[in-house]
Amino acid sequence: MGRAQSLPAPRTTPLTIKGRVVADDTGDPIPNVRVTATPLTAGAQVVLTDGEGRFTLTASAPARRIEASKTGYATHSALPLLDGAPFEIRLRRAAAIAGRIADAYGQPVVDARVVIEQAAAMSPDAPKVSKSVETDDHGEYRAGGFAAGDFVVSVMTINANATVRGAAPRMVFSTATQKTYFPGTATLADARLVHVDFGEERGNVDIVVVGDQSGGQPFGIFGGRPGTTIHDHPKIDPAAIRGQVVDDENRGVPYAFVRLFPQGMPYALRAIRAESDGRFEFADLAAGTFRVTASAAGYAPIDGAPVLPGLPVLGSGPTVTVSAAQARESVKIRMKHLATIAGRVLDERGDPVEGARVQLLTVQYQAGRRRLVDAGLAARATNDRGEYRLHDVPQGRYIVSVSIGAVGTADVPEYTRMYFPGSTNPAEAQFVTLAQGDRVGVDVPLARTRTALVSGHIYSADGEPSTGGHVELRPSARSTSAAVSIPVGARILPGGAFEFPNVPPGEYIVEADRGRSNQSAEGEFGTTLVTVVD
Repeated sequence: MGRAQSLPAPRTTPLTIKGRVVADDTGDPIPNVRVTATPLTAGAQVVLTDGEGRFTLTASAPARRIEASKTGYATHSALPLLDGAPFEIRLRRAAAIAGRIADAYGQPVVDARVVIEQAAAMSPDAPKVSKSVETDDHGEYRAGGFAAGDFVVSVMTINANATVRGAAPRMVFSTATQKTYFPGTATLADARLVHVDFGEERGNVDIVVVGDQSGGQPFGIFGGRPGTTIHDHPKIDPAAIRGQVVDDENRGVPYAFVRLFPQGMPYALRAIRAESDGRFEFADLAAGTFRVTASAAGYAPIDGAPVLPGLPVLGSGPTVTVSAAQARESVKIRMKHLATIAGRVLDERGDPVEGARVQLLTVQYQAGRRRLVDAGLAARATNDRGEYRLHDVPQGRYIVSVSIGAVGTADVPEYTRMYFPGSTNPAEAQFVTLAQGDRVGVDVPLARTRTALVSGHIYSADGEPSTGGHVELRPSARSTSAAVSIPVGARILPGGAFEFPNVPPGEYIVEADRGRSNQSAEGEFGTTLVTVVD
């Protein structure tokens, strides 16, 4: 983006605020409480309380509200005393809501997004107070940090058995989203409110979704082959394909999603659910060659490449050719069990940490050097108990990494990326080796260390502040952090400001990319070197 500039600091008088955070029920001090002034602005200081619950915070005048938050407690804000004298913030134990999302077959709906919204905020003009979490491989979810009140719980799913629509040359294959409210209704008016009190753990907030629903993000495939005609349900001499979805021990995979693709096309012509023993049937087929695929949570295909790389939901399976009036029997679609890593993330005092991002890394050679890179599997956030589950993990060797303060999460100062079994140094990380179907427990402790806040502003080639595009921080080839090749996204703030919290010592490259504003314009890209010293 053209050139680097700096803005003059606003002329405000810094205000030193001192206080203490205690538990409302006992009056005991609470350590490691995150304290900051709100609303959060670029460069705003964030501190943690000490062992006695005390904090000292510098904020710009006039004094704003001071917000205190910690895992297991409801966030609370208060106005500091006008004379600058120390004041007290009392935190109450937070409530939690948990449950399970299942389909009509009783199978877990995995990776579905569950949204918990405060009932008072459901009107269009009211501010939204909500939290969203994803279900795990058991279809279970848990969300904490709530104050007492009434809440609406809903889940977003997609139609996993979508099929091709339209005719060549314009064909569409897309998944529709479905929103279901607790206890299992399609409309907000029929939703049942969930009431919680401070400190209450409300379980069994379960939702059964109708139809062949799954979790994950909706997607679509548009296009087709000009002149291609898809025949189905012929009136004369129909064919059939029958078979079974089985695991590596030849046991049926219950209720797997099974799809039928015409040869060479990424559009499902038919989509069904297997029976409880994994058996399936496609009847009334026209003669032709088809790809028969299956997918199921917790499994990966053994035979054949996926229909579309990057969309494992479409599955994989054998190619089958049928003639008119022919019935192909005993078609096997083989699948293998995937592994799971589960555990907890705790701070140095043994308290659970919510919102920590747990990620699997693997070793890769880049420019002749060993680097730790993202293993390409979805990262998961810890809940209010510090718990996480990484599911659907292929067999292999991984390093478990934990970070906090990333984009979209609260900045918790002095905590940098940690590696199992508990080091900030990637060279001291231990591999976790997974065999097929393993269930492994891995706890990762966090430790406080010296970190820095890297911040700046983005400018367009015309010298105007810009909030478009994205900004990343990555270790330079000369950095002591060069063994880790994981870019970190920035928090983008108003006025073109950006921040990278909790950056350990090292040399980094800041990259900003706005892309192309239109087809006739060139994209804008800029880099700068940043060194963080200890």
